[in-house]
Amino acid sequence: THKMKVPCVCLEHGKTDPNPRMKYKIVPIEQVNNDPKIAQLCALMASGKVPQNTAQAAAWHLANGLSWQELLVKNRMESKYTGNIRFFNPMELQNAFQLSTILVREYEKYQAEEPESTGYVAPVSVEVENETAESPTADSDAVDTKSL
Repeated sequence: THKMKVPCVCLEHGKTDPNPRMKYKIVPIEQVNNDPKIAQLCALMASGKVPQNTAQAAAWHLANGLSWQELLVKNRMESKYTGNIRFFNPMELQNAFQLSTILVREYEKYQAEEPESTGYVAPVSVEVENETAESPTADSDAVDTKSL
């Protein structure tokens, strides 16, 4: 047995949250999700080009169809004593929206040029803005999702 920290994203929204006591099995990504945009997203995160929380928002949007509004109001923690803590801050969602748009656009461009090919690897270069802003709480002002 070997322990190691690996940046990961959930590709199946709604499943039980993982924890360190669970046993994991490493499998090719295609066994979990065969969308090449998701594979590219994970590669960008693994190479350090995309922060984990940005990748998570984009993954849930692309792989599970969560809307940007659903992601905006998703709580990481809910407490009647300390208030709710959002899963994503507005900057993370804005970056995830931009990243998702780029991945979809590049994939569609590739499909138009190479409709018979199965070996898609997007030539995506990504620069993500600083995401150190705190996640808004339930008491924060609403964010205009039209800008996301």
